[in-house]
Amino acid sequence: LYHYKYLSIKVEELDKQQLENLEANPQEMEILQQKMDLVHSLFQKHKVQTVSELIEIQEQLEKDLEQTADLEETLKKLKAIQLRQEQDLIRLSDILTQNRKKATFLLEAELVGLVNQMGMENARFKIDLSSSEDFLFNGKDQLSFMFSANTGGEFQLLKKVASGGELSRIMLSIKAVLSRYKKLPTLIFDEIDTGVSGKISDSIADIMVSLASKLQVFTITHLPQVAAKGNHHFKVYKSIKEGKTYTHLNGLSDADRIQEIAMMLSGNQITPTAIAHAKQLMN
Repeated sequence: LYHYKYLSIKVEELDKQQLENLEANPQEMEILQQKMDLVHSLFQKHKVQTVSELIEIQEQLEKDLEQTADLEETLKKLKAIQLRQEQDLIRLSDILTQNRKKATFLLEAELVGLVNQMGMENARFKIDLSSSEDFLFNGKDQLSFMFSANTGGEFQLLKKVASGGELSRIMLSIKAVLSRYKKLPTLIFDEIDTGVSGKISDSIADIMVSLASKLQVFTITHLPQVAAKGNHHFKVYKSIKEGKTYTHLNGLSDADRIQEIAMMLSGNQITPTAIAHAKQLMN
């Protein structure tokens, strides 16, 4: 690259005497021509226009080459760091596994006690832990919730064998247990009492009342037994005006609550018996 600087001397600047003293050397000319061709090709390759720019690129490539020479040593250091981190992850995962094994026995027992209150006297739970080959977000454990609804029945995956009503009660039980440990500010139940009625719905309402003593509980329900035990009652309904549907949320007074719960008990036609029953539920 440095030879190119000297080739840029203009021939017309030489005086005649200097020109006369010059001797032709075809071999040297050929070498210089090859060097100039190389420089021009480098201009095109790197998209530059001056020799100084080429020199900057050459210096940068030399720096990159020096860094590449240290690449093997850098890889060794990174692999050592990776190994230490994997060992730390394995140690922490083992601690999580041991803690989970202790906690699963407590959770199984508490779930059984809660669902028993809601009419599932023979229900049993088993939480299986299996180790994954890869690290997961929280350790290496994969949890499977197993369930048996009847005495002598085999444990099967909860999501495959539990009915809609059973799932509602189980989910309520799980949230009731977890809320004591996670310190949740609010729980929202969206028709979690679907598929149950009578005495069981009353037990569900009692569990919700117990939860409400520790945190805020919102529940959407069509069961009068559940609605009657709330501290506040809001009615949600829709109306159509000028071809558009509007959703309304109205807070109810105690008198309005009696009317609404009576309607939930007897349908659109509110009877004196339904009114009396609604008052009894609220008291």
